[in-house]
Amino acid sequence: RNIGGTQFCDTESWYCECLKTHSGDLCQFTACERSPCGHGATCVPKPSGDPVCLCPYGRAGVLCLDGKYVNSQL
Repeated sequence: RNIGGTQFCDTESWYCECLKTHSGDLCQFTACERSPCGHGATCVPKPSGDPVCLCPYGRAGVLCLDGKYVNSQL
């Protein structure tokens, strides 16, 4: 099943040429399907195919793996 790309076939072998937003042998994975973000962050795929993690409160970093000091005093 080829989801995110165009599959080219010939009589001896086959391969898939995926769109930038998909990966895998059959283009079956999106950038966020493998859950690259940590600590309950929301993953959003960019048009380039790279994932962007929207970190929850108190988390920071590219994959939201870093703790962030939060001062609750206003």
